[in-house]
Amino acid sequence: MKNMLQPEFLDELFASFQLDEYTAQSLRFTPPGDEIEIISATDYLQPNRLTAMIEAAAKENKVEDLRVAAAVSNKLYHWIVLPGVLIMMTSAGIGLDASAENASFIIKESELKMLWLHNLENTAIYPPRFPFSIPDHYAGKILNSVDELHHWCLQVYFDTTFLS
Repeated sequence: MKNMLQPEFLDELFASFQLDEYTAQSLRFTPPGDEIEIISATDYLQPNRLTAMIEAAAKENKVEDLRVAAAVSNKLYHWIVLPGVLIMMTSAGIGLDASAENASFIIKESELKMLWLHNLENTAIYPPRFPFSIPDHYAGKILNSVDELHHWCLQVYFDTTFLS
């Protein structure tokens, strides 16, 4: 059996779920080719970049209140990150590290289109939901309950990205 935490394996597993077209294109584990435009999540979340992006979106959409434009930008960020991460958590029992340090966005036509996770070493598994047997050589975190899985995923994502 191939190592379950290899990027190719997780790409195949994610593709095997019956997902709508948007969600099916929201997450990847294998590195994109050099011809693909990407931006790291840490670069994307830099205050100066975010401010400029929010101000440009407000001007383009004729929104006078920057708080409204910021809320829309925040929603777009989470629409890219959360669908794939939540599908893997709920359907396969896999807790992914979607922290800013471990993520980049694939950009198409100047818009965020897909999340790419760089490193799978900080992945956790909840065995009752995982669709395969866990090999003896698996050195990752094993979770014992759905609550642990939820807490782990949300803690890694929110605490390391937004509260550090």
